[in-house]
Amino acid sequence: MAVIKNDAGTLTVEDEKGIAIGQKNPVQGFSFTLKNPDADPGDVSADLAEIWFVRNGKLYQLASYADFAQYLGEILQSFRFD
Repeated sequence: MAVIKNDAGTLTVEDEKGIAIGQKNPVQGFSFTLKNPDADPGDVSADLAEIWFVRNGKLYQLASYADFAQYLGEILQSFRFD
């Protein structure tokens, strides 16, 4: 997380937490919110929800508007890792 915060520039990283992704054999990952202080007020892209996890040696990064984060979480819980 320190590297992400260092590379984020003017963006701020908030709400970072570990999460379990999927129903069967869940994968551990982490989620956080990127906030852009330079964005125009009301700009939907000002805040982004990010989810990162590693599976079979590959890094997966999912990004969405922060307002969609709840739905993204529900989608991730439908994943199955057989």
